[in-house]
Amino acid sequence: MKRKEITFKNKKIVLHWNSDAKTLVYFIDDREDPKRLFDLSNDPFSFAVITGVDWDDELTPFAGDGIFRKGRPFGGHLFRFENEFEEEIFPLIEQELPSKIENRILAGYSLAGLFAFDMGMKSKRFNHLVCCSGSFWFPGYLESLKEIVLPEQIHSLYFSIGEEEGNTKNPYLAKSVSSIHEVYEKVKNQVPTQFVLEKGNHFHDPDGRLMRGLGWAIHH
Repeated sequence: MKRKEITFKNKKIVLHWNSDAKTLVYFIDDREDPKRLFDLSNDPFSFAVITGVDWDDELTPFAGDGIFRKGRPFGGHLFRFENEFEEEIFPLIEQELPSKIENRILAGYSLAGLFAFDMGMKSKRFNHLVCCSGSFWFPGYLESLKEIVLPEQIHSLYFSIGEEEGNTKNPYLAKSVSSIHEVYEKVKNQVPTQFVLEKGNHFHDPDGRLMRGLGWAIHH
């Protein structure tokens, strides 16, 4: 697998290119080389990993206090980052790739899972969305969705979350399972859609969850 780094402002984009791949996976991660994802994959993916994203600022849809006692406040700049992604980051990545890419998957975990869904609803660039433990509990987000009509280029959606993620006294995180399932219910009749209740809490096997989602998406 070939590797190339691209610097964009305060972010680093790392391309991991498989010459046999016809599917490109975009996702946000703190790791430049998430090797375990590659090791778990039985399919020929290529990856574009975007690192250096400020999760509490750039992946939160609305500004507000954090949900933890000593946590950072939320910057609420998701929509600004989505515009930057659409207008600058995506073209920067695509110009480095051969033309044989047939499928583009946008995937994410936690707040990046929320981003994957929300960005996929607004962009015409992605065919499949994989949202693992997506933070649909975020205050005010579900209320802002109203009716969801999927863009015509979306071929499938995959949602998963740990069965224990709602077992908390935190009033926001207590809605983790019910909120992601509510989004699933809104879209499940539009395209092939999968909802998986995984074992464990939010931190249990995130790479495995992502790879199961990617494996499902590439075959739908």
